[in-house]
Amino acid sequence: MKVAVSRHFSTTLLTKLRHNDASLNHPMAKILYFANLVDKLGSSSEEVSLPASITDVRALLAWLRERGGHWETALKEHMVQVTVNRQFAALETSLNNTAEIAIVPARPG
Repeated sequence: MKVAVSRHFSTTLLTKLRHNDASLNHPMAKILYFANLVDKLGSSSEEVSLPASITDVRALLAWLRERGGHWETALKEHMVQVTVNRQFAALETSLNNTAEIAIVPARPG
């Protein structure tokens, strides 16, 4: 019985290590959602491999809006503020798969 447990553990560990190795070879952008966006979008964060066509914040928001529904209405450019690597970003700010991107609702006014 102990052998079976050990084999299961080692298989699980190897799977995790392989996954980590794969993510090192293919970095993924991390997108964080804050405030009411978490409820609207149903997620506080995700890791995605950005398509080559997503080169700036404007393109990212358009790509996310293509998911439809709440994504389309909540992520309009005038309704959110975006940070890239913890710095407020303009719509023209460049992105890549190593970026940490945060999207927060824009303040009214």
